[in-house]
Amino acid sequence: MDSNDQQYLDRVLEVTRRYVSTSVKMSNDMHEYQNSLELEKIFDPSVLLNPVERSQFRDKLKKLVAMFDGYKKYYQTYVVNLTRDMLVIHSELPPEQQKEVTERFMASVQARISEQSCFYTLRQRWVDAVYALLDLMDSSKDCYFDGQSYCFDKDTDIERFNTIMQEINDVSEMEQKIQQARMERVGKNMNILGS
Repeated sequence: MDSNDQQYLDRVLEVTRRYVSTSVKMSNDMHEYQNSLELEKIFDPSVLLNPVERSQFRDKLKKLVAMFDGYKKYYQTYVVNLTRDMLVIHSELPPEQQKEVTERFMASVQARISEQSCFYTLRQRWVDAVYALLDLMDSSKDCYFDGQSYCFDKDTDIERFNTIMQEINDVSEMEQKIQQARMERVGKNMNILGS
């Protein structure tokens, strides 16, 4: 490897480390904030059966959506800046290498954008399902929890409740798979980068 190749690799590693570090911090901050909202409490009967608690939970959902809107803007800027910085570095490669390296890099960027878009879609589906659950509980005045399950006067409400809960569970499973794959990829990249 000649000194130009080493300089190129050093620059790629420096930019990659910087962006991975920033991304990990932002992701950790986002998860910390999300955890502070205690969203798992939506499944607690003391929340679902209490109109005041349901109203407060709606406020938490609004905060969650606002946080994700901010994160989306951050992510767009992040991708644009990362792409710009890496393309500048790639432009210094010999023409015969430049095309292949740039195409591989852009394919990787597109894969991350698609993954992130899927995550946003899933998160919105989860929020929509929780709003639907809150709406159902608002309209089902005689609903109660018997210690094991929620009981409704109308079969249609039971069916709706089960459908909503299935959506929440399905979305949560898909989000966990995306998060697991992302964490494995980040861990692998951090090992490669020596971070």
